[in-house]
Amino acid sequence: MSFSQDTKTELSRLMPDEPCCLVNELSGILYYAGAGPSLTDGFEIAVGSAAVARKAYLMLKKLADLTVAVRVRNKIRFQQGHTYLVSVWPQ
Repeated sequence: MSFSQDTKTELSRLMPDEPCCLVNELSGILYYAGAGPSLTDGFEIAVGSAAVARKAYLMLKKLADLTVAVRVRNKIRFQQGHTYLVSVWPQ
């Protein structure tokens, strides 16, 4: 595993207690994933790490009353592995 992947996995194991810390960390994941969230239409976060997808899912469920789902998609073309999509829809 690469240093980057090891770091993401290690950081994904730490769950902040305060709601403000959850919002800040979730906004970092959204920024990293390049998502332009729109709570009226819903949005998707695409990440390459199962641990990061799991953490984003847990934080979204904890912070808001939204419908959240995680899907796995095989990477296409020359890349190996999976892409994890965290989909969010308003209630």
